[in-house]
Amino acid sequence: MSINRRGTTLAVALMLGLGALVAGSFSPVFAQNAPPTTNTAPPANGARVRGGQRQGNPLETALKAVDLTADQKTKIKAIAEKFKADMAAITDRRSPEGRAKVRTLNEQTLASVKAVLTSEQQPKFQAAYDEALAWRSPYGRALEQLQLSSDEKSKVTPILVAQMSDVEKMRQDTSIRGAARREKMAAMVTDLKAKIRPLLTADHQTQLDSLDLAARRGGGRQGGRRGGAAGAPAAEGGQTT
Repeated sequence: MSINRRGTTLAVALMLGLGALVAGSFSPVFAQNAPPTTNTAPPANGARVRGGQRQGNPLETALKAVDLTADQKTKIKAIAEKFKADMAAITDRRSPEGRAKVRTLNEQTLASVKAVLTSEQQPKFQAAYDEALAWRSPYGRALEQLQLSSDEKSKVTPILVAQMSDVEKMRQDTSIRGAARREKMAAMVTDLKAKIRPLLTADHQTQLDSLDLAARRGGGRQGGRRGGAAGAPAAEGGQTT
């Protein structure tokens, strides 16, 4: 989109993830909003296949982690339907105003979903969501190429989640622009690799050294065109998280 990729991703994720949870499978009402499927595009349900493994939609993954009750699923289905209608009403998504509307809708929808959860479910949902979203970010997608072991991935995950939080904060800092922003992003990539490297095997360290995370960053936007949803609502295209 020209829509802020993160915002877009979030939108697609909501449409896909919520639909999947309430229907037991991706319902046409949400699938119709997903990016077209091709050999390289993600499946219609927003999942990605990397290294032979299916990567689920972050929102779907997070909601599954909290074991929703029948009543909660009914409420989330209503939220999903409203989200779909509200998103369809935003016809100027490429304009600054349209991007702002999408961002606000994403935030409101996620807040509505969280409100349906119990106080015990919310922390678990947030942790699962942040982890899934981080691994679907450009950095996470690049690191997936290393085919890390379960132990390595568990150690890298909190570092990656923190990285995406820092990236988001920088993205929202309008005082940093142009060359200054690019330099800061480059420094963040260097720092990320320095923190991750000691946690990997010798072979994976060698692979990491030759991995160009900066190029994968897609300009610093989370989510890159990915078929969309990185896991949150949004409409992707640009996501380059």
